[in-house]
Amino acid sequence: MTIKPRHDEFELSEDGVTHKPTGHCFRPHPGDPGKGFIEAGNQLEARAYNAEAVRAMAVRLWAQHLIKETRS
Repeated sequence: MTIKPRHDEFELSEDGVTHKPTGHCFRPHPGDPGKGFIEAGNQLEARAYNAEAVRAMAVRLWAQHLIKETRS
């Protein structure tokens, strides 16, 4: 069984979104901030988490960040 990531496990910066327990990072593409790539973090720790759920939440959090930025 794998662990589902929680919102409070992520850190948002101007560079992207990092899942603190695993170190996996979503980095937005400079020309299209709605798309990007995942940088793998600590693979040993990552095995305990559902990798697709970590990726999906990181992308979702970044999308929410973009919405907030456009409203400001």
